Amino acid sequence: MRTPRIAILATATIAALLLAACGADGSATSGTAARDDGTTTIDVVMTDMAFTPTAVQLSAGDTVRFRFRNDGQAIHEAVIGDVTFQEEHAAEMAAMGSANAPMNHTANGEVGPLVVQPGETGELIYTATSAGSLLIGCHQPGHWEFGMKATIEVV
Repeated sequence: MRTPRIAILATATIAALLLAACGADGSATSGTAARDDGTTTIDVVMTDMAFTPTAVQLSAGDTVRFRFRNDGQAIHEAVIGDVTFQEEHAAEMAAMGSANAPMNHTANGEVGPLVVQPGETGELIYTATSAGSLLIGCHQPGHWEFGMKATIEVV
């Protein structure tokens, strides 16, 4: 008996999300849960200069709620978009001189920015419209350059 392709893809996606949610020692550092509205929630922890998990895999058409919890000492930002968008946003933030001012730069399906104060939590809803690679970036001064980014692979 052959396993339907969709079942294999669904199983692989769930396994990838579970693996992304585990730390190096196998302990859960982030999780997913369904909300009453049926949207999957992906918890992302912001620490000083890092997102955890560092990679998430979605299927085209998925709508997810990213819940960002800032466990760091600094203000952090979450912006979802491709590399070009991230670089343009970083240049705009540098030109502004202050990365703490929220902007409404959300063309072409990009989402954010979400600014999260230390000890606070914020959410972004994202719908993966097509396959490809995206990034979640923090563009507070020096954070992007230091590598504060996470990968979203849409299959």
